[in-house]
This record gives sequence, C-alpha cells and structure tokens, in this order.
Amino acid sequence: MKTKNTILMIIRVLTGALFAYAAYMKLAHINGTITGFATMGLSATIAWTVAVGEALIGLGLIFGVWSRLAAAGAIVIMIGAWHYTMLTWMIGAPLISSIILLVLGGGSCALTTCKPKISEPTVVSTN
Repeated sequence: MKTKNTILMIIRVLTGALFAYAAYMKLAHINGTITGFATMGLSATIAWTVAVGEALIGLGLIFGVWSRLAAAGAIVIMIGAWHYTMLTWMIGAPLISSIILLVLGGGSCALTTCKPKISEPTVVSTN
C-alpha cells in the first residue's frame, strides 16, 4: 500500500510539474500563445483559459489539492490539444498519467487526503 501511494505521489508531482511548466511558457509568451491558438482557429479567450487552467492543474497536482478534479481538467486539455494538434507523441504520457490520477486519486500524500489520525478519547471510570 505504501508503494502504491509513493508511485501515485511521483505521478502526481511529475504531471503537475509538466502542466505548471506548460502554463508558465504560455503565460510568459502570451502574445505568441494567442497567435498560435489563432492559427488553429481559437480565440484569445481560449488561449488564456488553457494557460490559466494549466497553471491551476499544475498547482493542484503538485500540492495534491483536489487531485481528481485537476486530473479531470488535465484530461480535457489534453484531449483538446490532441484534437487541434494531432501530436500524439507529446500527449500520451500526460493523458495516461491524468487518467491514472482520476481513477486512483492522488494517494495518501496529497494535501486533501492527509488527515491526522486522532484516536478516540479514553473514558475512565471513576467507580
């Protein structure tokens, strides 16, 4: 069980880092991003939405906050990327890792699943 959680944490953090880096590149060069999206027939609003979405996905996965929701968003973005670019070699790993995280969750090391174990109070009889 510990190995499964470790593997999920590694997948989650690496996938999150990939999305965070992609978001950084899109936002740092937003004019180029908008131009690139325009060549595919997409608006500047879509370019901004994808860039901000990738940033939120990256942060959510890295820190393990709402991992399944972040993974679902990643799947949507990756399917859209595949539809518009047809770069299957670049989309496979993030898509597969996002599907794994959607199905299995972020593991016990994710912030939204790290809950301290609180033992039940012991009742002491005074009889």
